[in-house]
Amino acid sequence: AKDSRRFVESLKECYDCVCYPDIPQKNVLEIALNAPNGAIHLIASEVNTDGVARSADFRLYRDGLSASVVKLIEAVEKERDAVFGKFGFSGRSNMEMMNACLNYVDSPKPELLGFYLTTTGPDGVAHRYYTEDAYAGNCLLLSMADAVGMKMPLMSSAVTIISAVNGKDYRREGITLEKLGFAGMDPTEINHRLFEG
Repeated sequence: AKDSRRFVESLKECYDCVCYPDIPQKNVLEIALNAPNGAIHLIASEVNTDGVARSADFRLYRDGLSASVVKLIEAVEKERDAVFGKFGFSGRSNMEMMNACLNYVDSPKPELLGFYLTTTGPDGVAHRYYTEDAYAGNCLLLSMADAVGMKMPLMSSAVTIISAVNGKDYRREGITLEKLGFAGMDPTEINHRLFEG
């Protein structure tokens, strides 16, 4: 992370972007886990599994959002943010976008047209919204919670459920701090390693 500014400067000619400290993301772990996928995909897809199975054209952001599902996503974000706090990270909320999708028919937002209408899936429990997010982001967040003695009951339940459905042990097979080489490190040590290399 300490070389981010130099790296970003070298990209400016073909890709204009900014990095820390211009944006408040400390390292690749914070950036990766702030993607909306970890808080949205698995939990929202699981509570829509019946709809997914019955539709040939299920679209999570068009068909799978209800007030209850949005509350569930918000609760998962709160679990994530509590763990983030222990690592000195800041969580980005997806609630504005989720509510805009939930209310799209009554109050369409042109900037969401493509996202709301054309983002397809999931099309079954082998879809990446289930498997990739359980294996990667969700398991990594759960291992971070374990490292600081915290619980994430909703996210843990979602991973347990999809593990049973798909006959896999995502907690064992998935990406964890240990598998990334951070076994036994506290958040300060992890952040230092990610900054210094």
